Amino acid sequence: MFRPLSHRSFGYIEATISVTILSGAVLAALKMMGSYVGGVEIGAETQIARELAAELMSEIMTQPFEDAGVSGTIGRESGELVRADFDDVDDYNGWKETIMADINGNTHPVASQHQLGVRVIVEWVRPDTLTTTPTFTQKTAKKIRVMVLNRDKKIRFQLLGYRLLHDGSDGGS
Repeated sequence: MFRPLSHRSFGYIEATISVTILSGAVLAALKMMGSYVGGVEIGAETQIARELAAELMSEIMTQPFEDAGVSGTIGRESGELVRADFDDVDDYNGWKETIMADINGNTHPVASQHQLGVRVIVEWVRPDTLTTTPTFTQKTAKKIRVMVLNRDKKIRFQLLGYRLLHDGSDGGS
């Protein structure tokens, strides 16, 4: 017997279409949730990288501008092989650690967990513009760049600092 359209039941085709639409909506929601969770993880790693960079920058900024009697050069002097030996700002130039450690060489637990390394660059800059100028003769300002790198060696966070030589009295002791 033939039923009129108004009394027709929900058919297989309609059910299949409904399930397909619902599956698409659930899949899109799961994809968004996965992006959110990944974003939270990246955000947390960036915050940790920021704190590690600030910690190292603080250590560097407590150092004298340069060693007494040694001026005009950037880099470590002889005998300064490990970070605990660094005694002025530019000794940190070129310093790299695959997994960031403290000044005594102990691996930083948070850096280890997130596999965060560090790289430091110290350069001469013009004191009036703070622009990098290796040939500038007035060597009274240094730019310190601390970069925290993720496991793929990409910069997760970068922190810049500047040190100025104050009236020639900021040399090491």
